[in-house]
Amino acid sequence: MSRSFKPLAQLEISDLDQKKLQFLIKSPPNQQAVEKQLEAVYGKPIWPKKSKSNSLTVECTLTPETKNCQQLLGTWETNVKEKLNVFLDQLLVVKHTTLQEAYPLVLNKLMTLTIRNPDTVAVVLEKSNSELYVTGYRQAVTDVSNQVAEIIHKISAENGFTQGEDLAMSQHHIECQTRTCGNYSEFYCNACHQRMCGECRDEHQKHPDSSQHEVCRYEDRTLTVSSVPCKLHPRQQLTLCCKKCHQAICAFCTTKEHDGHGFLNLEEVYTKNYKTRIEEIRKIRDDMLPKSRLRLKESKDATLEAKGNVEILKNSMKEQANRIKVLVDDILTKHLQDLQRYEASTVEKLENQEKVMDSYVTRLQTLLEGYKHSISSSDPTEFLPEMSNTPIVDLDPIPEVNKESPRNFSAGKLNKDEISKQFGKLT
Repeated sequence: MSRSFKPLAQLEISDLDQKKLQFLIKSPPNQQAVEKQLEAVYGKPIWPKKSKSNSLTVECTLTPETKNCQQLLGTWETNVKEKLNVFLDQLLVVKHTTLQEAYPLVLNKLMTLTIRNPDTVAVVLEKSNSELYVTGYRQAVTDVSNQVAEIIHKISAENGFTQGEDLAMSQHHIECQTRTCGNYSEFYCNACHQRMCGECRDEHQKHPDSSQHEVCRYEDRTLTVSSVPCKLHPRQQLTLCCKKCHQAICAFCTTKEHDGHGFLNLEEVYTKNYKTRIEEIRKIRDDMLPKSRLRLKESKDATLEAKGNVEILKNSMKEQANRIKVLVDDILTKHLQDLQRYEASTVEKLENQEKVMDSYVTRLQTLLEGYKHSISSSDPTEFLPEMSNTPIVDLDPIPEVNKESPRNFSAGKLNKDEISKQFGKLT
């Protein structure tokens, strides 16, 4: 047993590909494969609790009883990193970007995607920026990625979605250009105009010939300007931008037409303004336009709701008016019935009285005619016998005529305000 043995502290390996590490964290079989690889060099990974991590902590399992432990201590960190990198190099990441309006359709279609072996490949969705990452072993990733690309293309074609320049700018070839490592090219050298992975970026910046090169994330790269000849000096290419005139110019222009104006690198000016415009496009397309469309829908819904509310109020008021009409009709019917009963009793009584008077008048007329006939002859010999035939009759008194007291209708005072209160009010 070595008395001078000092256990090593945990090793934190940072700047790992987040997507690859996320794939391992979500896949127990692949975790076990990594653990087995690191176990061979006396390392034990402590898997992050958060899936979105770019670092992995490895614990040293060397003990004083391990054969050649002192020698292994000296190379342990290098051995662990090499083993981990060998495993990660087997993995590939492919990024797909789709339009925001196409994202739900793409997502729905992806639900039907059949993955033969989930432990070899995974599709990770990022709704916030409408991106999809296919991560896993090279062949499986290639197969699934082709299917995803076909789904995106088909949905875009069927629905008339047009990919904007900003999406085209963010999508790129997946493989590193500096060597045949096949790693995901997350970075870009603005001097060499090459895509590169994180490992190649580190080597590129350490190399004496390229240590001063500007390396950035691929999305932040300086755009290259295609060779365009100057219209004033056709043999010269446009490489500069005049600060005063805001025009693309060549080197000769700086000594003639634009002498003393001040100049900027054309690619830098083009990239800056292009990205500014791209951000404006993204802001309008992904933020302002969706929100405006939502507001427009809310406005249309509000209009329909208002119209519907007006119709409901109209119907309610008509129903209330009909209820009032029904009440008025009920009151009218009751009064007409009362009047009909009054008419039946009163008119019958008066009609009987009329019959009595009619009989009395008829009797008087008959008597009058008889009396007149008796005096029609001036001969006393005829008059006297006639008098015997028509003796004096004691007449009954003329019947009294009774009049019924007329009934009156006292119309109630109609008050618009009171009726309005009964009707209701619009609030």
